[in-house]
Amino acid sequence: MPYIVNGTSYDFPAPQLANDTTFVPLDKVANTVGCYVTWDNLAKVATVELDEIKYRVMEDNPKVELPDGSMVELQASPYVEDGSMWVPVRFFEKILHCTISVDGDNVQVQRQF
Repeated sequence: MPYIVNGTSYDFPAPQLANDTTFVPLDKVANTVGCYVTWDNLAKVATVELDEIKYRVMEDNPKVELPDGSMVELQASPYVEDGSMWVPVRFFEKILHCTISVDGDNVQVQRQF
């Protein structure tokens, strides 16, 4: 199993490596740490909601909009492939304050509740 989230194994699509950045499917991993993800196909924006706090993630834009309107820049731009938005795994550390570990195709994400 390539993903372990909060101690539980998940069989999601394998992480993708591009330009020294590991990408993971946003919706799949975010849902396992308690987020609700919606997709606006017209605007090409995913909204990640965690505990009533909303973050906006834009396709082909490394900046994530925080609830106060400020922006945080990821190391690479998210992209959409096969109906899922893929984000740098560090999104979960930088934006959602999770602990992450990547070892090849194995990704571990831990969120403190």
